[in-house]
Amino acid sequence: MKKHSLNTLKDYAKYRLLNDTLKAIRSKVDGLCILILDPHSVKVVSSVCKMYDIVASKISATEQLALSRKRFPDCNGIYLLSPTNESVQRLLADFKDPASPQYGAVHLCFLSPLPSDLLKVIGTCRELVPRIKTLKELNIDYLIEEPEIFTFGSSPSLSVYNKEPQLSTMAERIMTVCCTLMENPYVQYCKKSKLCKELAKELQQKIENFVKKAGKNAQFRSPRGCVVIVDRLFDMSAPVMHDYCYEVILHDLLSISKEGAIDTKNLTKPWDKEEKKSTDDIVILGQNDPLWGTYRHLHIGEVFKQIAGGMKDVARANEQLGAEGDLDKLQDAVARMPNYREMVASYQLHAKLTTEASKLYAATHVLCVDTVSYTHLTLPTNREV
Repeated sequence: MKKHSLNTLKDYAKYRLLNDTLKAIRSKVDGLCILILDPHSVKVVSSVCKMYDIVASKISATEQLALSRKRFPDCNGIYLLSPTNESVQRLLADFKDPASPQYGAVHLCFLSPLPSDLLKVIGTCRELVPRIKTLKELNIDYLIEEPEIFTFGSSPSLSVYNKEPQLSTMAERIMTVCCTLMENPYVQYCKKSKLCKELAKELQQKIENFVKKAGKNAQFRSPRGCVVIVDRLFDMSAPVMHDYCYEVILHDLLSISKEGAIDTKNLTKPWDKEEKKSTDDIVILGQNDPLWGTYRHLHIGEVFKQIAGGMKDVARANEQLGAEGDLDKLQDAVARMPNYREMVASYQLHAKLTTEASKLYAATHVLCVDTVSYTHLTLPTNREV
């Protein structure tokens, strides 16, 4: 992956993780490299790249910080951690015994800025400090849901009694998004909301600290972007507005797990992780599905049209390949058969899902409910309902 070819937030985060961090460390050391992740960084890394990307970066193995691990005193340990006291304490526990350290050389990489108090705690470990060859802040403390969409992997609700730490953490994570994109944005907020104002001030301070730390030679994007902070009061109607895109319709009417798994034999039965199901019947709606990325944000009516047209195109292409008498062309056709079968299976799956969703939509009278909600929302404020 080359830097000039980066387009999306996921591209930038992936480049930062693989090229600027793992490959950069790997190019400077000899011997095997082992990547160690804490529970939060596992989620972050999984959302940014695949396991084969890590293997391609010449990482020999990936281990979890929270689990008991075999000691490799001759290997390089690359710790990718969230800057929390729990993760730091587990890091120190790996080097409690001077006679049996967990790894030889240590490379510390944190998802977001490391607080000074935790840095001092790390500095107290005499067995660890001499082994540290890298100390780096990646500023990738968010989860990539789609190439241009991110979340923080937690509930957005704030505690009324202890909101300051939560605001600080939220501001820190928003700041890491700006850092990934090399943005020094203007920060605007909803003036009527006290929470928005507090979050905006916290975020502005963290961005200024990052810009100062980056130095004069840092190349930020131009023109400057803008971060707009609002709360739910800004748009009260959104929660009751029903979206008719394909993904929303499927989640509303069919039974789909949080991981995107769906049982093709029983599309409406509530999902139960403990229930044993045949792996042949389970399908994951995700990046490996060749059609899911194309259809998921389209209106359900448009999906019906595209599935019908796509299946006709696939059938027509298959007929043309079968009619070819040239041996070379037949060999090419056979080589493309796995992709052809994959596309056919995907079309059949989505045809089944749309058909079932259409039946349930009519049976559950969702249209009647939506009509009432839209009527109430679009009525002039001076009219009685």
